[in-house]
Amino acid sequence: MGELALSVASGCGFDLGDFQVSPSVLDPESHAYCLLELPWDCQDSCLTLEDVDGSTVMRFVNHAYNAGNIGFDYEGNHDALARLGLIRAGGLTNAGALLFCNPGRILLTCERIKDGTKGRTEEDAFLQTHAPSAARRFGMALGCPLADAPCQALIFIQSTFGSFVDIWTRMRPEVLIRDGSGNQGSFRSQMVPLGASWSGLPIKVQSRAVCSDVFSALVQVFSQLDFGQSAPVRLVATAREVVIECDQRIWGLGGHVGQSRRTSPLVYRNPLIAETLMLLDGAKVGIRAA
Repeated sequence: MGELALSVASGCGFDLGDFQVSPSVLDPESHAYCLLELPWDCQDSCLTLEDVDGSTVMRFVNHAYNAGNIGFDYEGNHDALARLGLIRAGGLTNAGALLFCNPGRILLTCERIKDGTKGRTEEDAFLQTHAPSAARRFGMALGCPLADAPCQALIFIQSTFGSFVDIWTRMRPEVLIRDGSGNQGSFRSQMVPLGASWSGLPIKVQSRAVCSDVFSALVQVFSQLDFGQSAPVRLVATAREVVIECDQRIWGLGGHVGQSRRTSPLVYRNPLIAETLMLLDGAKVGIRAA
């Protein structure tokens, strides 16, 4: 099996701090717009279709089809990846390799922490009453192709919802992204109508909303990572919040992240990975500048 060179090509992209911008996601009238080379994820990976995990391709296409985002039939891995735009100039792109080949390392870890911490407010008292007095941890490490990672994480979140059902049905957990520079952004999709009472919603709707928040936040992180750095993304769920952490700087953190903010253009380090993963739920939102 070939080896995927996970490194960003030097000199490729317009430098905004540590973040490199693709021209396909910039407003031509923006001061940051310029003609650039292809982003790393759009470049040739030097891998072949023999390295592609066909079962991952099949699962991805089925999920995207069920989400109503694609409607094509395909014959073999080459046809599917070509239709997804992951084969260019006859070669498998870095995005295609990362999404559908064995990465050879862990890309995501998930951990659930249940802790009864003493509190002063009514909310804290509720948490203390419904959570065990001693911290308990449950975790999993995902070394699967990147296309599988968000869906596997949602299985973990659904399990976590069951563990925290008395808490999460009463108070919607906050979904946060924290990066290696100490920046933080919150993520809340618009699946729940503005002004709706969270505790009055059916459990199935609450569960779908939390999963949507987490999924969309994960997509944004994966869309902006430098995969040349080996530290995995960490998802940590507690009774109050779900935190997605990474050791790198994630551009644009520092404010609310979600569909309601459309004042800034979408900017991704890995636009092809972003475009592909978003087919799984159609949540075409991005991390905005604060």
